[in-house]
Amino acid sequence: MIRDSALGREVDEGMIENGYRLQLINPSERPRAFRVTVSGIDTIFVAGESRFEVGPAGVRMVPVAVRVQPGKGNPGSNKVSFRVEAVDDATVAVEAHSTFFVPR
Repeated sequence: MIRDSALGREVDEGMIENGYRLQLINPSERPRAFRVTVSGIDTIFVAGESRFEVGPAGVRMVPVAVRVQPGKGNPGSNKVSFRVEAVDDATVAVEAHSTFFVPR
């Protein structure tokens, strides 16, 4: 997982957004769709696209915007977890940890 350079910017309706770039790897010999979710702060969610297709034996870098409502999370770095799960098989999943920055 690679974090983008835009940390903790204020967007629509005062929400705080952090940008991430995730590397999705599909080791199977057929195309697969993956769903990305995030947890760790009350009201945290993936804004925009959260489902991504990856070709057979493929690798794909995808941008993911994550937001929280105003007043949620502690100022500074907050621990969050991303879960990437195959849409067709919930047992094909991985969790990765990162941080979400809330401006002071």
